[in-house]
Amino acid sequence: ICLPPTLLIATDYTCIPFTEEVQCDRYVIPSDDLCPAFTRWGIPKERLYPLGIPVDQSFENPPDKQESLRRLGLDPSLRYLLVVGGSMGAGALEEVVEILYRVRSLHKCKLIMVCGNNQQLYSRLQKRYADKIELVGYTDKMPLYLKAGSIFITKPGGLSSTEAAAARIPLIHICPIPGCETKNMQFFKKTGMALAVTNPKEELTAAVLSLQKQENRKKMIQCQEKY
Repeated sequence: ICLPPTLLIATDYTCIPFTEEVQCDRYVIPSDDLCPAFTRWGIPKERLYPLGIPVDQSFENPPDKQESLRRLGLDPSLRYLLVVGGSMGAGALEEVVEILYRVRSLHKCKLIMVCGNNQQLYSRLQKRYADKIELVGYTDKMPLYLKAGSIFITKPGGLSSTEAAAARIPLIHICPIPGCETKNMQFFKKTGMALAVTNPKEELTAAVLSLQKQENRKKMIQCQEKY
């Protein structure tokens, strides 16, 4: 049987389980630094193409900050801490919101919490914080939120982290699902594209305050541009 060429596009910063069982002609991977992670599983190096993870152009070319704020109906005089738990609203997000709600009082900023499809989380936060934070359910406006936000705080999903790097927003990783997301967090920390917070209660406040400093924000965005 004559089959067409097959292409695998990796969307995590590691070789995920069972990749070695997929017989593809080409493997597009996020970085040249990850070639050993794939070749150790028997995937020929000549089939690896370290071209990055493709993202929608809207993340690289969104409207400017003021226009994004306007489209989202947000106050342009405030800075926003953007918290996202992925499409399912996963992670210790209520604890994270509680910590950030205290931090926000140190600076003129407000929280945006994107709950995804997690309706129970949305309801609990709505009862507790009412109009004190911006609560969002599922949204297709993430490019606008990333442009409008001052700092992005999220679990280290491979695609969402790449979208954040493409959008050039200071990034803090929290609550990784053990396995691939742990590897994603390690890669972003190693390359300077994000700060890694493994214990929000002890580390998150310091991470947010660190990224309030212009020199630290600039350095991280330069790393995102590089990698």
